[in-house]
Amino acid sequence: MIDFLLRNKYWIGGIVLFWTVLLVLFIVNFTFAMVQSGKYSTEIHSQLDSTKIINDNWKSSDSKTLQKQQLWLEQQLQLAKSDSFSLGINLSDSLVQVHLKGTVLFQAKILAQKPARYISNINKQLYLNIFGKPARIDSSVSNIPKRALIKVIAPPIGTEKETIKTDLTKPEAINWVFKSSSGLLIVINGVLLEPDSTMNIKKSSDIFKYRLKHAFDNPFAKKYAPVLYLWLNDTDAKAIYRALPEKAKFIIRN
Repeated sequence: MIDFLLRNKYWIGGIVLFWTVLLVLFIVNFTFAMVQSGKYSTEIHSQLDSTKIINDNWKSSDSKTLQKQQLWLEQQLQLAKSDSFSLGINLSDSLVQVHLKGTVLFQAKILAQKPARYISNINKQLYLNIFGKPARIDSSVSNIPKRALIKVIAPPIGTEKETIKTDLTKPEAINWVFKSSSGLLIVINGVLLEPDSTMNIKKSSDIFKYRLKHAFDNPFAKKYAPVLYLWLNDTDAKAIYRALPEKAKFIIRN
């Protein structure tokens, strides 16, 4: 064993150094994220104590629900003026939908959500700042193409059409991450049907994969973006993703 270590000390040293650097970067990134998260929380609570808070029966649960519903409908009317497809996320009804000219063209059920209560304990002024008007998808990244490309080769004249072989490869579930102009970060994961037609939602696994993949995308961002994880039927999630144009308008109701 000692001889093996001596013979390969440079390789072993390099591996140890690599993982040590990676661990240090991870700790620094995690610490920085915690600091930014703390600042975001402090900002929210400071606005809760602001003298400019709009009360308007906001503390009443029934009144708050009605006002949120009114804002949701007003924003849909604003989107109706656009000729482009737009995205709506209604956490209250657990729906993600595609809008066009005031009409809901497609709806998908939210199978799971984390956190269960997304930016919920805030005053009305802050709610209006975050959820009170249509935003825009500023940046978006996905593991599948925006448009599915199918390559078809026509058979030579006079030859019989070849039998199409069924592709038995299990499709890849969509992972779609986008950030809105209102500062929200949304992660949508597709859920594939199991052979017995059930859906196995791998929340912990999906969140770990996302954090591992994007841990160093922007480790020292100056502003914290609260993350919302959603799980939809994979077919529905892909249909919504492909229906939307780049920089689509976006509304959300919690």
